[in-house]
Amino acid sequence: MSIDKMQEIAELLKKAYSKLDLYRIGIGLKIPYFNQFSSGWEIDEDEASRQIASFLDDNTLKRIFLEHKPREWVVFWGKYYTLEDGILSFEGSWNRICEGIHLLKGKYGKNLKSLIQLLLSCRELDLETAKTALKKVDPKKILSELEELKIIIVSYKSGEYKEWALPSEIEPLLKVELDLEKKTIKSTVKEKISKTKTQQIDYLQDELKKIKDMDHEFNCYLHDLIQSRLESTIKFGKNFNIKFLANYLQNLFGPILYFDSLLSITQQYSLANIEMAHSHGKTGKRTGWSLA
Repeated sequence: MSIDKMQEIAELLKKAYSKLDLYRIGIGLKIPYFNQFSSGWEIDEDEASRQIASFLDDNTLKRIFLEHKPREWVVFWGKYYTLEDGILSFEGSWNRICEGIHLLKGKYGKNLKSLIQLLLSCRELDLETAKTALKKVDPKKILSELEELKIIIVSYKSGEYKEWALPSEIEPLLKVELDLEKKTIKSTVKEKISKTKTQQIDYLQDELKKIKDMDHEFNCYLHDLIQSRLESTIKFGKNFNIKFLANYLQNLFGPILYFDSLLSITQQYSLANIEMAHSHGKTGKRTGWSLA
């Protein structure tokens, strides 16, 4: 297997599976790298994906995707592989994407280049930001056609509001097809110089971006939980109590030190303003709101 293909498999695995899934796959394949860890939370996703990819051929990869359900919302449009709606195809998407780019390049020319360049420099792009950047043209139609031709994906949607993103696996292709490599580098350098000169940074926008990133991460995690392990999570929640938590912490920290952790956790979640009681009944006092 070529290095190029192995790198794509690693990227595919990282997008398609959680850390816990990668750990299970690695253990199932008896890959030595995974023996040093006691759980999937400890692994490095990049290294784990590379380790698994180095052990795979197409037949084994096919078996993995049959035995381990990938994230259904993940899209992967690679040179050798395609993943959509949880289904892995051993036909790449680059030829299709090239055809779409050539079609749109004939229609929109420099405006398409500018929009793709903007998408490459931003993690996610909304319509208003695109309008502000392009100024002379309404990017709505271009974004719509890029989405329809499956060149960009909708990364966030709330009502009529949308944000779009480029799948990372097609970025090298777009840079070559639109001759954007040098331009992207130059624009980045100019942007850095401009920021250095003016010393003007929009901290509000920066904070908003961080919040959106955290929202996106939470939504992905929640979606994965609902799709993959909702019943087990509900079962765990029904059986969970303070005794279970105390026993768990004692096993980790011992019979003396565990109490500090137990107290911190109970304080963290004791937000309710409830009545305090002792063995003879209520005292009339309340806990008050606790944000500890």
